[in-house]
Amino acid sequence: MTFCIRAIICLAAVFVMQSTLADDVNSALPPATKLTYTKVTMDASQHSYFEDGELPFEVKEFAPPSGPIGVSAATATKNLLFTTADKTWATDWHPTPRRQFVVVLAGEITIEVESGEIRRFKSGDVFLLEDTAGRGHDSRVVSDEPAMFAMVALPE
Repeated sequence: MTFCIRAIICLAAVFVMQSTLADDVNSALPPATKLTYTKVTMDASQHSYFEDGELPFEVKEFAPPSGPIGVSAATATKNLLFTTADKTWATDWHPTPRRQFVVVLAGEITIEVESGEIRRFKSGDVFLLEDTAGRGHDSRVVSDEPAMFAMVALPE
């Protein structure tokens, strides 16, 4: 057997062992049952406040032949855009221009609502802006690194 063929066989064996180990590790970890997020919403008087929300996952075949994964119910969306702001960015009070999910991709921000409560959001956090009227909310970047967001607009 030539060196090249032996090397290929060794690499294949390593990949099989890694795949088997990864399967063992992944099968030992239970999948998340839901995604929790924060809503910035408003009451009947159009005053903003925080509320906790969740999207449950259902384990199902999503992308065969891959194994089953947790999948939320589909949410209709209008568009997706990415934004970024540095630590000098701070807003005045404003309502969101549309209902939209925001996923923090980098950095950290704070959002203050009219009740006076302030919450901090970091990379990986998800929130839903629903305060489309009234005074809205105030937000600012609080990390040294710029904040980056994926913003998913929802239909009216």
